[in-house]
Amino acid sequence: MSATSHDDRAYTLPEVLVTLLVLAGLAAIAVPAFAGQARKADDVAVRQRLRDAATQLDLCFVERADYETCEQVDGFTPAEVLRTTILPQSYALTARSGAGTDYTIRRVVPAGETRTCAAADPPAGAGCRDGAW
Repeated sequence: MSATSHDDRAYTLPEVLVTLLVLAGLAAIAVPAFAGQARKADDVAVRQRLRDAATQLDLCFVERADYETCEQVDGFTPAEVLRTTILPQSYALTARSGAGTDYTIRRVVPAGETRTCAAADPPAGAGCRDGAW
């Protein structure tokens, strides 16, 4: 009987390298799939705030029949709002997302609402398809 017990269970260098190559391959597939999610989320948030602001103006118009008498549009930081044009029978609200896409809502009474967009970087402006959203 020997006084010491020797256990040779360990990973060999080729096994470790193959494992690292497999993990690197999986990361190469997964990372690009999730990379654009923050941009998409920001685009969605800006579009929702624009819709909310348009709803505020429309509710005010129902009561007063004049968009110009409505108060300041809430829900945006100064950096997000590019342009706000409010006339008695129409308005146009434009905001920019973090991805650089400009989203606009225009309403003219009685014609209705149009939603347009212009993506600074077309692949990044995933929410902007053919100039509309």
